[in-house]
Amino acid sequence: MSLTYLIALAMAASLALPVHAQPQTALAPDYPDPTAGAAMPAIPYISGGVGASEREELAQRKAQYNVHLLFAVAGSGEFLAGIPVQIEDGSGLTLLEATSEGPYFYARLAPGEYRITAERGGESQTKRIQVPATGVAAHSFYWQAR
Repeated sequence: MSLTYLIALAMAASLALPVHAQPQTALAPDYPDPTAGAAMPAIPYISGGVGASEREELAQRKAQYNVHLLFAVAGSGEFLAGIPVQIEDGSGLTLLEATSEGPYFYARLAPGEYRITAERGGESQTKRIQVPATGVAAHSFYWQAR
């Protein structure tokens, strides 16, 4: 396959998605190298889950990501959207700043330790996670009802 075809395929896939995604192009490695330059590396991620069709699409694609986050209200089962997310590596370098377009946020990170901060209405929560060499790091963030 030509590089042009792969890039066009990635661009077409991103246009067809109803969920917010940063697609991985043919130029991106499986895991971005955070030491590859001064700029923030491209971390592949996808978010959404508002509505049945978005949840179904995310379910079909989540195996491509090894970090699974969920945002909800504690005790009610109410899902949350519009949650700012920041991911830092073990040394404190910010790798990703994004806003989750729904309750589900999936990212692909190299194995290692990370710090994830999510915020709702001025209330931040931070979790240290360990991304395994195989498998998934799944974490939920819950806030009190307002």
